[in-house]
Amino acid sequence: MKERAAKFIAFSIALDESTDINDIAQLAIFIRGVDENLNITEELLDLVPMRDTTTGEDIFECVEEVFTTFNLKWEKLVSVATDGAPSMVGKIKGFIGRLKAKFGTLGLDFTEIHCLLHQENLCAKSVHMTEVLDLVMRIVNLIKANGKTHRQFRKFLEDLHCDYGDLPYLTEVRFLSRGRVLTSFYDILGVIILFLDMQGKSFPELSDPKWVADLAFFADLVEYLNELNLQLQGRDILICHFADKIKAFQIKLDFWQRQLRTVEISNDSLQKVRR
Repeated sequence: MKERAAKFIAFSIALDESTDINDIAQLAIFIRGVDENLNITEELLDLVPMRDTTTGEDIFECVEEVFTTFNLKWEKLVSVATDGAPSMVGKIKGFIGRLKAKFGTLGLDFTEIHCLLHQENLCAKSVHMTEVLDLVMRIVNLIKANGKTHRQFRKFLEDLHCDYGDLPYLTEVRFLSRGRVLTSFYDILGVIILFLDMQGKSFPELSDPKWVADLAFFADLVEYLNELNLQLQGRDILICHFADKIKAFQIKLDFWQRQLRTVEISNDSLQKVRR
């Protein structure tokens, strides 16, 4: 990386700070650089453990150390992508604020970019599906929180030769898990109702056609969002590719909206959804 970085005529970085299973903050620094022959290098530059605080100043100091280690020149940095955390985007004490102050003293400038995946996650959180998701999570936790009940449930799925061997947990920091939970719950809804009846548990919403229709709708919606999320990930993808995929998804949303407006949803159709 040092040899390649020495040939860069321009490069950009992306930062992502998250906490590992040992409760230690890890700062991932990605780099994409181009040389004079337009050869592009895209790599995970470094993964820096932050064992104390994770302020904008701390993040900036970590980036400075990595730049020194890899002999990266500040004047060749053209853009920085971050999430929307205050420690990242704060105008004064955040990482971006500290970086702008440094660039100001050097007479330089750079482009600040908000990560598309974080933006998509924030937009998806505005979808009000708590009535469905809260009940799904209550039932999932009821089944999986108790070891004996969880083992019985998995054995029940196995005896019925179900395509699913278990129900996944919802991991709030992992947006894709929301779609997996809703989709798997809907696919084996009948099995879940039978198992809860055996356990002496009753949830009237599971037999309510309107609630089941909402579950099906949100499961489909989040599954499409998951597909978009995956399409926005990967190597060697340029901003024009992102724009094309997002524009195509917007067109699909408009098409689905027009379809819903022209179809009357009756009680009979809700019963068909349940079956």
